[in-house]
Amino acid sequence: MKKFKSRELHAGVVYIDCDCYHRNGLQHDCPRTSCTGPPCKVKPWPKCDLGMYFMNKWNKYYEFLDTVPPISFCGSKEKWQAILEEERQKLKEKLEEKERGEKEDADVKTERVREMLADAK
Repeated sequence: MKKFKSRELHAGVVYIDCDCYHRNGLQHDCPRTSCTGPPCKVKPWPKCDLGMYFMNKWNKYYEFLDTVPPISFCGSKEKWQAILEEERQKLKEKLEEKERGEKEDADVKTERVREMLADAK
């Protein structure tokens, strides 16, 4: 992950953060020098360097967010972990199925292009 300056002085004001990843409507007015371009206005997340940095720096913690059972959960921690593992497995299977479908679609498109090229000759 590319390191960026965390603070920037602009017109006598120190900016510590980037408004692009907040998605609060202020992306158009973000005062950072690397911002305010078309990559900042991409939805759902910005593609500007600074916005991507702020989004990606927390990725290593996301996998641990749902491993603590909620206070209202009635049952043991092991049961909660088993439920989470089931949900993760289902999501993983759906993702693999989607990737297979996309690969098959790409293969079909490639075959169509080959047929069109053969017909053109």
